[in-house]
Amino acid sequence: MKKASVLFTIDDQINPHWQFNQDYDTEAEALAEFEDFIKGYHLIYARGYKHDPNVHELWSKDRTEFWFWIMSKPFPKVHAKISTVKE
Repeated sequence: MKKASVLFTIDDQINPHWQFNQDYDTEAEALAEFEDFIKGYHLIYARGYKHDPNVHELWSKDRTEFWFWIMSKPFPKVHAKISTVKE
């Protein structure tokens, strides 16, 4: 089993570039935490993108990176990235 890490970043007027990096014993644990972190943002996007052109979501090709942003005040931006940890 490979260890994994998730980098979480939130940028807005209240928390400019607030980030933390969390290590996990397995990739499955990291993936569960990654999905738990982004699910609320994905739900906002899924419900809002048809009604508001300012709501955006982007995934990396391999789905290990997620970006979410709204082009309105307070300009929230969220980024999460999973990576394996070299032992």
